[in-house]
Amino acid sequence: MGKENLIPLNQRTPEEALKIQRAGGIARGKQETAEKEFRQILKAVLKDKSEVEGVDKKTLVNIRLIDKALKGDTKAYEILAAMIGEKPIDEVKNTVVYDTTPVEELINSIEELKNEDNTEVS
Repeated sequence: MGKENLIPLNQRTPEEALKIQRAGGIARGKQETAEKEFRQILKAVLKDKSEVEGVDKKTLVNIRLIDKALKGDTKAYEILAAMIGEKPIDEVKNTVVYDTTPVEELINSIEELKNEDNTEVS
């Protein structure tokens, strides 16, 4: 479905245009209501109220967590990332790298350093 399938409102019947506009108005009303509720919750969080009408404490905790993450708290960010399923690394694998240099070669290197610097290396 490309742009060629789109029909502007001024080229539709008045009934079709009204139906589309009504649906858009309803959607915008829902969006405004959600934004208003979010602003109220955020204001309450910023004022450190422990309870807000219609909002449970879990929501308030989550908002505080978001606020901490936005302020640079990396632990809060990691928790949020895990909550939404985008945790970058679940675990760090420990990798041990062994030095396979023979002991005699290491002793010789230490002796060379002692001779160059005339200092003791312990």
